[in-house]
Amino acid sequence: MNTAEEKPAGTESDKPGFVRSIPGSLLINAALAVVILASALWLPPISLAKRLLDRGYATIGPESWSVADPDGTQLTVPAEALRGPLKARLTSIPRANLIGGKGGEELIRAAQSVPSFLDVKSPLYRLSLRGEMPSAAVLTIPIPNDAQPYETLDLYAWTQTGWSWVPSKVIGAEDLI
Repeated sequence: MNTAEEKPAGTESDKPGFVRSIPGSLLINAALAVVILASALWLPPISLAKRLLDRGYATIGPESWSVADPDGTQLTVPAEALRGPLKARLTSIPRANLIGGKGGEELIRAAQSVPSFLDVKSPLYRLSLRGEMPSAAVLTIPIPNDAQPYETLDLYAWTQTGWSWVPSKVIGAEDLI
């Protein structure tokens, strides 16, 4: 017969009071269930975090070599220029929002930094890439309304340091830059 001093290991009295209580056990089980559920959602095949972070990005590859904005602006990556996995997102900020400084601190800086010799005629296009940078890409932009004469059209890119001219070609017969 066992006395109080000779209790076998692992009996209820060896466990801390919190774990022995029903609410404590329920809390521990609930915490473990949350951890298991979060792990299942976070890891493959569901990979919820990756799906949320890649929202709005299109995979560039054999099924589609381009990404487009609703206004017809399109970025195309030639197959031979793809160096590895690539996802792209192309969005636009309307011209009125850019000029009015609506859309965040960076857009305000961009609008304030437009050189006086430039007249903004189109939306500001934002290109976001994830993955390996391609060695080449082609950006086609529909010529905006009210952009005559075509000979004066140029393409500029905004970086954190300012506006820079981008070599481009105006194809008036197709209304493209």
